[in-house]
Amino acid sequence: MIYRHLLKFMGLLLLLGLPTMGLFAAELRMSAEQLMQLPANANVLIVDARSKEAYALGHIPNAVNVPFTETFDDIKLSGRVLPLNKAVVLFGQSGVSMGRPVVVYDAGGMFQAARILAILEVFGHQKIQLLDGGLKAWIASQGSITLESTIPTSAVFTPKVNAERFATRLTTLVAVNSPNAFTIIDARNKAHYLGQDSDAKRFGHIPNAIHIDGMENIDPLTGLLKNKHELEKVYAHVPKHKKVIVYCTKGLASSIEYLLLRELGYDVSNYDASWQEWGNDDALPIVTP
Repeated sequence: MIYRHLLKFMGLLLLLGLPTMGLFAAELRMSAEQLMQLPANANVLIVDARSKEAYALGHIPNAVNVPFTETFDDIKLSGRVLPLNKAVVLFGQSGVSMGRPVVVYDAGGMFQAARILAILEVFGHQKIQLLDGGLKAWIASQGSITLESTIPTSAVFTPKVNAERFATRLTTLVAVNSPNAFTIIDARNKAHYLGQDSDAKRFGHIPNAIHIDGMENIDPLTGLLKNKHELEKVYAHVPKHKKVIVYCTKGLASSIEYLLLRELGYDVSNYDASWQEWGNDDALPIVTP
């Protein structure tokens, strides 16, 4: 089955009434400076994706804590997203509603925050951005830190699953057998792609998958996400007329690639369960060196 775009997302800055000059058409990131300049009436919910322990040691003022680990059904088995009924409780108790803009951050690696962004998009949220550079960038920009925990105001989270953003074992298998319609990207490091290392019982990669390490999306000098022109070079060999499925080990590195491919205008889905599921299922095909 060939997927087609059903939605063309507007940048959140447009939704917030902020200037968009020089930004991407689908802006899914926000700089520390932009976050600082948001007007009080923007009503943005700031989400800290780190652990409860890290949050307690200092966080962005007014941020609520939603540890990224809570977005897994069973993190020991795979990256599979938590069931819908549990998502309603988790995000609702955290103050996430479908109409309220969300900015999510982590310590600075951005994989954890991107995981939450990708999952919220799967559940139909259309007003979410990632803080580029995370808490590290916030502190470097002279942002204040607080030890005072924010008690979330519960909200009604009413998800509507967007299948265009979500890949399963079955849809990924369809993609393997339909190379003219799909591009599969492995976001793990090269050793895992080549089968020299693995976090599953089998070694190798999904058939027809090309390799783009998730770290290739981050500028090693600044620790920020690469700009549009740099990213266009990273993904220059990925055709835009095909549906793209990204995966990694447990849906973290693939989430950052999902985010950036969305910004670049690709029709992309994130295979959340990723290699932790695929590599442990003997019924599924793999490529081993």
